[in-house]
Amino acid sequence: MSAERRVSLGKRTRGRSDAALDSVTRQGFWVLVGLVSVSGLGFAFWILAAHLFPAEAVGIAGSLVSLSTFGAAFAV
Repeated sequence: MSAERRVSLGKRTRGRSDAALDSVTRQGFWVLVGLVSVSGLGFAFWILAAHLFPAEAVGIAGSLVSLSTFGAAFAV
C-alpha cells in the first residue's frame, strides 16, 4: 500500500469519527434538554399541587411517587 493511499484512508476514517462524535454530541444535548424540561415541568407540577391541595395530600402523593420511582429503578 502506498503512503498516499494510507493518508487518504486515514483522512476518510477521521472524517467519519468526527461525524459520529458530532452525532453523539447532538444526541447527548437533546437528552439533556429533555431531562431539564421534564424536571422543570415536575417542579411546576408540585408547586401547583402544593397550592391547590392540603399539605398532607401532597406529602402522601410525593411519597407514593418516590416509592414508585425507587421500585422502577430496581426493576430495570
